[in-house]
Amino acid sequence: MKQISPLLGLFFCTENNLIYDEIKFPQKLSESNLEQLRTLSFRFLGPIFLTKAIQSPIPWQIERIESSLSLKATRINGLNLMQSFFVINSTRIFQDKFTNLFSIIGSSYTEDIKIIHEKLDKIIHPSILQGRIVEEALKGEDFNFDRFIRRELKKGLNFIEYSLGSPRKIYWESPKDYYCIGVIKQTLSRDREESNLYTCDLDDTMRKEILKKIPSFYVLSILPDYYEHRIMETLDLFNISHIIPSIRLIKLKRGNDVVIYLEESLIRGDNKESYGVFLINDMNIETEPKKLIYYRKMLHQILGRKKSFEKVIAEINPMINPFYDWNVTEDKALKKIQYNLDKI
Repeated sequence: MKQISPLLGLFFCTENNLIYDEIKFPQKLSESNLEQLRTLSFRFLGPIFLTKAIQSPIPWQIERIESSLSLKATRINGLNLMQSFFVINSTRIFQDKFTNLFSIIGSSYTEDIKIIHEKLDKIIHPSILQGRIVEEALKGEDFNFDRFIRRELKKGLNFIEYSLGSPRKIYWESPKDYYCIGVIKQTLSRDREESNLYTCDLDDTMRKEILKKIPSFYVLSILPDYYEHRIMETLDLFNISHIIPSIRLIKLKRGNDVVIYLEESLIRGDNKESYGVFLINDMNIETEPKKLIYYRKMLHQILGRKKSFEKVIAEINPMINPFYDWNVTEDKALKKIQYNLDKI
């Protein structure tokens, strides 16, 4: 195995939803791949706009996405090795509207995501907004925003690249407790793709309380599969076809509300089995909240056949019905979630 130069992308979405990008990858691409590269930012930013469509004074933001990477075969020599792929978003207010600075990073190392997120959110993004204010004031009508933002994105990419490869530090943070409000069960093979959502029953009073704390069941249902496919497309785009990505974590925030999606998966040849849980940080129910490590352990018990799916769900949250599923693979089925589960 040999190390691969990092794949870096930095996207800036203005307060008017105009997108600018800078992507760095030292490899010659075909004309077809270059054409697809031009739409990469729209594909990764798509769900951000989707969450904005939900009526809320404070829009939801996708703060972080982490993916694990597995080789398609156990013995492959001479191929480029990529260890981590993750996505980080920084959301800030500019002229009473929200701007997003979105970064995708694929690396040969297990990167320290906390350091990179702080650079993105506390240095690069504020620098862009402050620089824009200063240059607009100095140059007036002569201010060229396109030239300015592309220069800033290039500087930002260089700043991120400089910090790559640093050993991941262990940070002490007080472990937080979360409530499970839904489970995704997914099975993938060459000729079959099945993904289902399990949550509380339609007539359960908990459902409407949950809706106050999440973007919607529809949005949550599509995010894991959506981003897993986007990461897979991105790796293929840069001719990294020997790696299988699996979503490990998605974190969404809106003010004090937090939604976390945790997933664990098992890959055997061309078959993949995965289980994920949707967690929220605040809920008025009898079930005791648990820490993230507890949910990871429970997902591993399902994959390792130590406990049945139904028994684990009963332990995680007895309000979730493990015998009734909502299909999240087909558009028609997703509309049923939108029209039924999301009905207030």
